[in-house]
Amino acid sequence: MLSGKTSGSEQPPFGTGIGVFRSCRQWDSHEIRDSRKREVLMKQVALGLLVCGLALLTGCQKGAEKPKLYFYTWADYIDPEMVKAFEAENDCTVVLDYFDSNESMLAKIKSGNTGYDVILPSTYMVAIMQQEGLVQKLDGEKIPNAIASIDTRAAKLVNDEKLEYSVPYYLGITGFGYNKEQLKTVPDSWRIFEQETLQGRMALLDDMRETLGAALMTLGFDPNTTDQTQLEAARDLVVQWKANIAKFGVDDVKQGLANGEFYVVHGYSGDMLQFTLDDPNIGFAMPKEGTLLAIDHFVIPTNATNPQLAHQFINFMCDPKNAAANMEFTQYYIPVSKAVELLPDELRNSEMFRTISENYANAKMIQDLGENNVLYSRIWDQVKAAHH
Repeated sequence: MLSGKTSGSEQPPFGTGIGVFRSCRQWDSHEIRDSRKREVLMKQVALGLLVCGLALLTGCQKGAEKPKLYFYTWADYIDPEMVKAFEAENDCTVVLDYFDSNESMLAKIKSGNTGYDVILPSTYMVAIMQQEGLVQKLDGEKIPNAIASIDTRAAKLVNDEKLEYSVPYYLGITGFGYNKEQLKTVPDSWRIFEQETLQGRMALLDDMRETLGAALMTLGFDPNTTDQTQLEAARDLVVQWKANIAKFGVDDVKQGLANGEFYVVHGYSGDMLQFTLDDPNIGFAMPKEGTLLAIDHFVIPTNATNPQLAHQFINFMCDPKNAAANMEFTQYYIPVSKAVELLPDELRNSEMFRTISENYANAKMIQDLGENNVLYSRIWDQVKAAHH
């Protein structure tokens, strides 16, 4: 402090040191006035320096804070090096958050959890989000890589050839991840979940459309049917499978396959193929009754906090060299022209990649059923509630 009290007596201006020095002298009125003027001046100068210092400090802090991109996606779904490269190129920070099903993601968004800039939902969920006004229209001029490079076959599958609301990115199919040591023959049918000898060593996806779709195809029905009798038959089959599986899951299920807990799991091709690269004892197979093609898309939510950076991120990810790096990391096919040409020969020529790239235009996809989506929700609730 510039002034204060000690033992009830007033201190001389500028502190006790000066007061002691002057204690042997008589303070006249001029000296007191001059001293007080100096004290006021010093206070003003100190206050001014303090304000300027705080202003400079605050300014520096604001200037140093980088913009943030909030990306809501699936786990293990982007090459970490791509995140670092985007951050360096755009002087920003990417914040990742994860969901394990389209339904849980939608529930979170609709409950008021906002602030995400980019989300990666599946095709049918994109349609639902668009209908409910949860995604904004894309600015094509800000995503030239997507406009120039995305395979039009993928865009046609989702009725958005002009990429007005979404950019199709990851393509995959569902099938079986399996332990080669424990299974002497390669599983080739959804009926494997009926084998009691594998009870407790199998798992199904905790995804109502994928799992009910598998049962519908097993019974020879359309995986997008709205026929109540067919849906009930699929329900009964999944309940039968439920008696033999250990659980429904997603990320925990694939980890269970990797650590030997499960011998057969229902999973996405990219997830399963990631494990086959690290463990030759893990294989991936497709069921003869049919499988579903899934496409996950980049969308920008209506209430995105940084839509400009979101467009830059989508454009960056659609650069062929970046798409190739992501394909190699995730093992999911990405419909970006010229990206496949940049892949290692082993991956580019693999059976899985050839199957997807050559046939996905005619594959069965989960469709948004509008008001009939509730039919699946009710059947799925009945599956979950069933006991043995």
